[in-house]
Amino acid sequence: MAFAPNGATLYVTLNGESAVAAVDLATQTVTGKTTVGNGPVQVYATPDDSLVLVANQGSKDAPGTTLSFVDAASLVEVGVIETGQGAHGVVVEPGGRYAYVTNLYGNTVTVVDLAARKVVTTTPTGAAPNGVSFSPLTPNDGAAAEIALSLPTHAQAETEGGVEEHDEHH
Repeated sequence: MAFAPNGATLYVTLNGESAVAAVDLATQTVTGKTTVGNGPVQVYATPDDSLVLVANQGSKDAPGTTLSFVDAASLVEVGVIETGQGAHGVVVEPGGRYAYVTNLYGNTVTVVDLAARKVVTTTPTGAAPNGVSFSPLTPNDGAAAEIALSLPTHAQAETEGGVEEHDEHH
């Protein structure tokens, strides 16, 4: 589920129906529903409240591969792009220019240019990336902390039994 930036609407995926619905939070009623890709799981509203992005994961046996663009005002699907197998997590950076989509079964994350509605890049990740977050916080302007770690020398490891253990895993 995702909240509209103004806090008035809640968007929810209806996985079994391959749809997304809008709920008016003041009246607690469904105000609309539209069909999207196979097995939608996560949804995100753009910062300008113009679009609702829906990651269509599908299932392991029949992976969905798309990101749906839904017009927030009319709740009509206005575009679809391929992101990767098992499109799962979706987030938009605070400036509203890029969306990031994790592809659960493809072991990748895809960056999408929202204005162009095109994939910018797809990058490998670890196994089964489940979700994605974006922090609006800026890095601390202070000096970077340095940590000094002392590692045993080869001679120290030898006297402590570390050489055999180290060589065993090679």
